Amino acid sequence: LWGAIACLPLGFSFTALRVSTWLLGLAALCGLYLLARELDAPRRDALVGTATLAVYPVFTLLSVTFMTDVPFLGVAMLASAAMVRALRTHSTRWLVTASLLACIAVAVRAVGIVLPCAMLLALVARRDAWGRRWRWLMAMPPLLLFALLYALRSSVFRGGDVGWIPAYTMPYRLALLSRFALSILPRMLAETLAAIIGVAGIALLP
Repeated sequence: LWGAIACLPLGFSFTALRVSTWLLGLAALCGLYLLARELDAPRRDALVGTATLAVYPVFTLLSVTFMTDVPFLGVAMLASAAMVRALRTHSTRWLVTASLLACIAVAVRAVGIVLPCAMLLALVARRDAWGRRWRWLMAMPPLLLFALLYALRSSVFRGGDVGWIPAYTMPYRLALLSRFALSILPRMLAETLAAIIGVAGIALLP
């Protein structure tokens, strides 16, 4: 749906789809900054944390793809920031906003179920009665949406049997392991270590 909206102005193009994901990447950065500030992080620390995510290679590369990692992260960050804001200010409006964003997160990726669960626990476990009165019901829409999507999973997901592809069978993989993988394992370990150092180094640059 988000990709379709992005294609409305100029028609379908892969550039429009990449821009739509990139915009949600910006939303993820804004959400992280707002969340850090809501949790009383100093402005400098919030900016450093946001910059750390911004230059993280995996995040940067996925920000211009059609995959759902960055869109989910963007919505989840905004939902978390809205939820913390609602708890701090006793704002029902922010609570409704957090619930709606959690619904979108659940629709993007199933792991979004952690958001309404955390919302429900945070509201019920409050020392004051603000969250326990009726506002805990705001966690129900995303939970119900998750249940609905799970019930309709047969019409949403299409599975396929890849057992007929030789490369996916266990005997074929074991043959490759003894023939190729063990002989190049030392080089693979060195290359993997170098790649991890590079990624971690860039991520820690800020």
